[in-house]
Amino acid sequence: MQPDVKKTEDQNGLLEERRVHKDDLISSVTYKSNREISDPEYKKFPDPQVVMIVKYRPKDGCFNQFRTELYTREYPNVITRHMGFNKKKEFVCVSFMESIDAALDLEGVGTSWLDSVDHLLIKYPNGSRTESFSGPVWGWFPNFENLGRFNAETKAFFKKNIGELEEQMWASTQANDDDGMACNANGPCPRGPVGGMTVIEPSAADKAKLKDVVENFVLKRWAKRCGTQKCVDEWNATIGKVSGMKASL
Repeated sequence: MQPDVKKTEDQNGLLEERRVHKDDLISSVTYKSNREISDPEYKKFPDPQVVMIVKYRPKDGCFNQFRTELYTREYPNVITRHMGFNKKKEFVCVSFMESIDAALDLEGVGTSWLDSVDHLLIKYPNGSRTESFSGPVWGWFPNFENLGRFNAETKAFFKKNIGELEEQMWASTQANDDDGMACNANGPCPRGPVGGMTVIEPSAADKAKLKDVVENFVLKRWAKRCGTQKCVDEWNATIGKVSGMKASL
């Protein structure tokens, strides 16, 4: 059974959203953007899982046909799914799953489905039919606009815990990086047998080449996809400032 599609208008254009839950096919609760979010409602948010974000570009004249194919396909192991399209008429599908195994199962099914709609899609510059990203969900956080709609008790909870969570996430990332290097090389490895690889530290020339590739290829393409000077300025004022790698249109 497929749930209905609900449509809303916002400043970014038409958004079509669909939500699928493991036990309840579609949520009947509608949250208006100007309502206060209470603590009990906040606790209904799903636990951290795995998220997969996939973008598609249908060919001219194929938009409606592809939308039908996308919205009626099977999504095994998906807990929650959100779909929409942007002003560039790219479809975006955001799927939440409970484990990496569930994500791999979905990817396998998705490849077979892509073969059936290949004739409807424009390929991305790298030759792929999709542009996709995936990874673990570390936690759920409101943006600053939404934060103002939470009640006082929930705001106090965020203020007390988000900073601590951020420090824990940085420490966890560093520990995982250290384990990865040790386990791939000669240990000690707390996760199993070592890989026996040789650790090679990048030279000054290697780092210069990396900076050149990131700034003049990766960031150039990202800035072009983003399409505004605001994206570039925000990068340069935040990540670019820390990494020493500048973006430009």
